Amino acid sequence: MVEFNIEVPGCDIPVDHALSRLQRGLAGYLIVEGEPNPEIFATTLVPGSGH
Repeated sequence: MVEFNIEVPGCDIPVDHALSRLQRGLAGYLIVEGEPNPEIFATTLVPGSGH
């Protein structure tokens, strides 16, 4: 068991480094909703970055 707070909304995929499980579709998603918190994390999209 683990307890933690996520302070930035988004969709995260926890990874256990057995990536073969991810290839078989065995993945969990943490979907965090809420207001953006640019004091903690802000990003700037760069053309051609792939994001």
